[in-house]
Amino acid sequence: MSRLHLLAAALAALLAPLPAAAAPYEVPRSEVRTMQAPSGGAYRIMIARPERPPPPGGYPVIYVLDGDDNFAIVAETAERFGRNPGFAPGIVVGIGYPGSSRRSFDYTPVSAEGGPRGEPTGGAAAFRAFLADTVRPAIERDFPIDRSRQAIIGHSFGGLFVLDTLFVRPDMFQVYIAASPSIWFGDRDVLNREAAFVRRMAQGDLHPILVLTVGSDEQEAPPWMSDPAERARAERRNGERRMVDNVTDLGARLTGVPGLSVHRRVLMGEHHGTSMLPAIGNGLTFIFAARRP
Repeated sequence: MSRLHLLAAALAALLAPLPAAAAPYEVPRSEVRTMQAPSGGAYRIMIARPERPPPPGGYPVIYVLDGDDNFAIVAETAERFGRNPGFAPGIVVGIGYPGSSRRSFDYTPVSAEGGPRGEPTGGAAAFRAFLADTVRPAIERDFPIDRSRQAIIGHSFGGLFVLDTLFVRPDMFQVYIAASPSIWFGDRDVLNREAAFVRRMAQGDLHPILVLTVGSDEQEAPPWMSDPAERARAERRNGERRMVDNVTDLGARLTGVPGLSVHRRVLMGEHHGTSMLPAIGNGLTFIFAARRP
């Protein structure tokens, strides 16, 4: 090809119309709001409503911690479940952040222990009040909600927050889904509220459901770690945190508590980083199924 032909081809390529910009993916029938907590912190609240109309008593609703990561997954899974006989359509509410995550603070009880990278901790009580007094009233005002079918799901520190909320506010939700909860945090401080919770349940007026899940391999180093020193550090850290043992022991102690329904599941072959996805499918059946398993 001559130099003239090459120049003409290059010029034609430059002048060719650009392809249309790709449209971003969006969760169907969803919206995003910004809500301010009394503390002044801003939160990104993501809401998905189902295609189907609400049941006679209103939609069940699930509140999803780490919403920036998990909202779309839970929303699409709930929508898929809701198209099947025996499952109710429901509302999914994700709680996230407009900027950097503050999960290490929001999801942890007061403790001298810092977050994984030295972040401040101890904001669980204030965050719980924000959910109870700001987020939930807004959802119940704007959507037809069945207030007797409300759930919360969280993983890791989020699972710790779910357990802490069950112990101090067992009336706040009907279903508590704690996926791989970080019971180890603060020298297992969350367990200091277990006895008071058991006494509260003895009054017999509450009937919450607790779904506890943990990956079977969470006390080992993940298989994708190839560096020997890194694997050794992970094995030592995970062994000290006793993720599987803590969940197993807690589930055994709480089984039989009056009014509390405990469902404990060890997810075979899962590590801490992979355990959230199967926990979602397991947990949603307890809030969206017409007949709970």
